[in-house]
Amino acid sequence: MSSLKDALGVPRANYNPVRAAYDGMNDEDKAVLKGALWSTDYTHAQIAEALRKVGYDVDRKQVQAFREKMLLGKVEL
Repeated sequence: MSSLKDALGVPRANYNPVRAAYDGMNDEDKAVLKGALWSTDYTHAQIAEALRKVGYDVDRKQVQAFREKMLLGKVEL
């Protein structure tokens, strides 16, 4: 049985679905996601669709917002 702390997870104000997906990946997938997020070869929608295909609930707008924060240096992977 898990603890209540585990069940509650990250406070909503600090939760980011892209970061949550990244944190749940193996090292190979983390490298692929990080590269895709920095690349101009992939649209926000393509990245979100790929994440959904492997089981992460992330939409295009969430990917876009994360990329914008990455460019501003507000988040990093």
